Parts: sequence; C-alpha cells; structure tokens
Amino acid sequence: VPHTVPHTSSYTFLTLLTYIHLITYIPFHHTSLHTAMSITSFLKTSLTNFQSFLSFEPSSSPAFLTPSSPGRSGFLGLLLGSLLTFHLLLPLLLPSLLKWCLYVVSLLTFHVLEYVITALYNGRVLTSTSFLVDHSEAYTVAAVASCTEYWFRSFLFGPLPLLPLNYFGISLVVLGQSLRTLSLITCGDNFNHVIQVEGSNVNKRQRLVREGVYGVLRHPSYTGWFYWSVGTQCILGNPICIVAYTYVSWKFFKERIPFEEKTLEGRFKEYKEYKEKSWVGIPFIR
Repeated sequence: VPHTVPHTSSYTFLTLLTYIHLITYIPFHHTSLHTAMSITSFLKTSLTNFQSFLSFEPSSSPAFLTPSSPGRSGFLGLLLGSLLTFHLLLPLLLPSLLKWCLYVVSLLTFHVLEYVITALYNGRVLTSTSFLVDHSEAYTVAAVASCTEYWFRSFLFGPLPLLPLNYFGISLVVLGQSLRTLSLITCGDNFNHVIQVEGSNVNKRQRLVREGVYGVLRHPSYTGWFYWSVGTQCILGNPICIVAYTYVSWKFFKERIPFEEKTLEGRFKEYKEYKEKSWVGIPFIR
C-alpha cells in the first residue's frame, strides 16, 4: 500500500468507476458519455488539489515545511482523532448511519494505528507520512470512489439494515487490522513503509523476522491490509467497489511481493528456505 501506484492507474480506475456508476444507476442517453467525461476531468483536477492539501503543499510555515515538522503530525493527529470520536458517537443520534460510521471508524483506526505503532516501535523513521493519508493518488481515488458509491446508493434506495455481508465485512476488517498491527509490532524497527533497496537509506541493522505471525505468513502486513480493504467495502455493501478493491489490491500485491522478495533474497541468504516454509495468505499469490 505505501508504495505509490502509477498515476495512470489512478485515472483509469477513476474513469472506469465513473462510467460504471452512470451506466448502473442512470438510464443511458446521448449526454451520458459527455457527462462522464466532464465529471472525470473535474475529478482529476480536484484529486490533484486534494492530494496537495494532504501533503501540506505549498507551505511556508516552519512548522509545516517538511514531513518531519511537528505541525503536520499535530494537525493530522487532531483531525483524525476528532473525526474518529465524532463517528463513534454519531450512531447514537442517527442509527441509520451505523454502516457508514463503522466504515469511517475502520478507516481512521487504520491510519491512527499506523502512526502510533511506528512511533512506539520504530521512532527513527516517524514523520507525518507515517499516517499514510497522503501516500498515493490511487489510494485517495479508491476512498473517494467508495464513499461515492455508498452515498449514491443510499440516495437512490435509502438506508438498508445490517446484512450478512456487512457482518462478514466487520470480521474481515477486524482480522485484517489485527494482522497488520501485529506484524508492525513484531517487526519493530525492521519495518518500513517504503521498500528498502541497496543504495537507498537502508537500515543496516535490519534482520529477517521469522518469529510470531511471521512464522506462518511472510507478508502479514500485506495480507492484513488486503482483507481489511475488502472488508471495508463489505461493511458499506458496495458491490462495485468490492470487486474493484479485491482486484486492484490483489494485482498490486501480485506485482509488489515478487519484487520485494527478490530484494530480500539478495540481502538474506536464508530467505529462500524461509520462503519455502511460509505462505502469503492472499489467494493465488504463492
């Protein structure tokens, strides 16, 4: 997830979802294609501007100049904490928004824990980017698409009660988040949100972690995130995004894991043996 997906993938995903939403929910007529293209163009511009906002760019204040500046972490912590508290309390006033609040709480909990666990176990690399709220346009697109589909369906069909799919999503989110958090704790200062390659700022003390959850899964942080991301869409009951999230997340890890493992094989001679005795845990990825 932390590795940036190419911008073209973001725009393709965004355009595809725009067309699918229009075709699925709006009777097709001669202006639909033009409308879709206009919406896509507007969303591209909005995405770029929003991504700059998340990255605090441009900023002239000393407290916000770099990811290591205290202002960035303080602001994001306050923002995420306030939103988390609000959505924990909102269902008490509006029970019909329970599914939405469960989704938002899951999303915010993920980002807060990424920062907190990094602070506790690998403080030397801690910056505002450890919240992972601005790591790629593709991630922002996926989140916006998810919210759009949910509210679009809610507007057309009204709120629906909790269904077995939603309960299944809650289970996936709990499982995925637990795996992700446990993997970060187990790794400690061996974990980094960016793949470490020779010639970059590599942690020279890094070792191959094989204890705990890593004794069974080679990439529990990726496995956890995969099931967590799909689970969030099951909570919302988004049929389009369930399929899209599953495919895009799977394809991403299908490409990322072999690249990372090739790097690890070059750094740790025992990695091939470890690889044979462990598994990934994501379907159809060995």
